[in-house]
Formats: sequence, C-alpha cells, structure tokens
Amino acid sequence: MKTKRSLATLLAAAIVTIASATDLSKLIVTPLNANQLIVAVVNDRISDFEISIYAKDGDLVYFKQSDKPISSYQKIFDVQNLENGKYKMTLKMNGISVEKDFIITTNKIIFGESELDIDPYFVFDGKNLKFSYLNFKNKKFKLEIYDENGLIFETKIDNEFSIHSGYNLSKLESGNYRAVLYSFNKKYVYQFAK
Repeated sequence: MKTKRSLATLLAAAIVTIASATDLSKLIVTPLNANQLIVAVVNDRISDFEISIYAKDGDLVYFKQSDKPISSYQKIFDVQNLENGKYKMTLKMNGISVEKDFIITTNKIIFGESELDIDPYFVFDGKNLKFSYLNFKNKKFKLEIYDENGLIFETKIDNEFSIHSGYNLSKLESGNYRAVLYSFNKKYVYQFAK
C-alpha cells in the first residue's frame, strides 16, 4: 500500500512538472533566409539553459550554455558553412528538453516538429529506489544499477506511456551507486549513496 501511494505521489509530481514545463519554456526557431536562422528561448522563470546542435551522425556542431540564469535568449545562426543534411537542435532547461529537427538544403532550411521530453524523476529513500517517467514516444527502456565495481542489476521496461517503478535495495551494502535508464537514443543517469 505504501509503495502504491509513493508511486502515485511520483506521478503527481511528474504531472506538475510537465504542466509547468510546457507552459514555461519555448524554443522558437525561424528561418531568416537560406543561410541563417533565428533561435529564441523564452521562459517565464529565470533558469540556466543549454542549446546544442547535432549533425545526423551525432556530431556536436554547436553548444551554448548560459553563464548565469536568464529568462530569454536570442541568436542568429549562420549555417552557410554546414553541409546539407539533417540536424537536431536541443534546448535543455531544468530537466526538460525540447528538440527540433531541421534540414539544410542548398537554398532553404526546412523545420520539423518540436518534441518535448522531461527527465525521469528518481528518488532513493535509503531502502527503495523509485522513479517515474512519462514516455511520450512509447519507447522500450532498460534500467541498470551499478555499484563501484560494475553492473549489479538490470531489467527491461515496457513501452508504456506512464512508467512508475520501485526497487527494494535494502540489502545493498553502503556505498555509491548509479542507476541508468536508457533507450535507443536516450540515457538518464541518477547517482545515489546508501
């Protein structure tokens, strides 16, 4: 009963996070001409942020991290020196990321839809590791737990929209641990000590 109540609390916290995230942070990307695009970040709260641009092969072609918490950012990107092809722009802010795909061609820039992703919520109470994750793309995940010597536990997680799991770790020895939740192209790491 206590575990069900705890998982319900985790779900409520995740829903509040999503509601505030979708209202508070926006990544606006607009083509200015065939070689330039305008990127604007608008946030109702002051916070740190990161913007990254990745090429199709996963290579990082641009990275900007805020020097201090801010509520807005705007920059004109000149993409003239980038090769034609697919790219992904990612905005990360307070455990929330917004991704936008775009294609550079010889005479224009084409944008895809934006995708919202929220980091999973982990909590370790000294006995139980619990986490909650809203799986917007219904991907299959795997959870692995490592101690200082290597992998000690792994499990597969179905592709449900709302993932809530708890694991009894009371028999673990004192030490530092790492939980890794990942799918094909997403990876989340949670460090904890017992």
